[in-house]
Amino acid sequence: MHQRSPAPRACIDHTARLWNLNTHVCVCVFGGEKGHRDEVLSLDIHCTGRLLVTGGMDQAVKVWKLGDAIDQKLRESDVYNVETASHAFQPSSQDFPTFSSRGAHRNYIDCVRWHGDLILSKSTEDRILCWLREGAIRLDLDDKRRALEGDPMTVLQRLDVPRCNVWYIRFAYAAQVPFVGIGNTTGEIFLYNLNDTERSSPRATLRCRDSKHPIRQIDIASDGRKRQRQKDSQKHIGTITNRHRQTDRQTDTKTQTDRQTDRHKDTDRQTDRQTDRQTDRQTDRQTDRQTDRQTDRQTDRQTA
Repeated sequence: MHQRSPAPRACIDHTARLWNLNTHVCVCVFGGEKGHRDEVLSLDIHCTGRLLVTGGMDQAVKVWKLGDAIDQKLRESDVYNVETASHAFQPSSQDFPTFSSRGAHRNYIDCVRWHGDLILSKSTEDRILCWLREGAIRLDLDDKRRALEGDPMTVLQRLDVPRCNVWYIRFAYAAQVPFVGIGNTTGEIFLYNLNDTERSSPRATLRCRDSKHPIRQIDIASDGRKRQRQKDSQKHIGTITNRHRQTDRQTDTKTQTDRQTDRHKDTDRQTDRQTDRQTDRQTDRQTDRQTDRQTDRQTDRQTA
């Protein structure tokens, strides 16, 4: 692929587009006769730079080839100058994906990622699927339904995600580990080890103690640390390796320390209240004594 990484973008006009960010021109448009039939919601470029996977509101996952023609367009776009050019840059177009299937999900597909040559995808069905772009032909379907389903695919792994049945909750993928992380509607984050193909439940669960709101998107940093982003805030949650237990213990220790600090504060407040009461009592006593003395003096004067 081209030495400069192109920038793919999912578009509301049922297409995906590849942009050259240096010259701000569109290099290629993926869509058309066999393209998506609704908005494209998510996409990802293969680690080789030769394939693009897209998922959209039409419940379809499509794979597009990034070949030599696009390499040539990228080179042409590098020397294109918007200000001095006499004509608009003409992007290439692809109308036919190399793979297209609607067999993975039954609702909007809002997140897709490459996992080697496998595909990770998610809809609103409380699970993430890891699947292969080939499989047996569905003989139990008629020709019309088989054509609607598209190319055959084989699900290799299902990752169960509790309370994640709403739109636009995106998972994060770390190829180095390999781990998948995702939030849910109640402020929890679940971590899955893709090497453990027999396990569908989370390997670890992280909880955001100060929030019960949905976590829409997370990211896993290259150093193995997980970062959570919710709305406009960003908070460090923990690690995605065995060290997450140590992080939990540290968090518990911090919580205990905070509780002890609160107890000390309560004790200090009680002490201050007692001191104030004693001071008020002494002041009242002194005031009463002075008043009594003045009254006695006035009485003696009147008697004399």
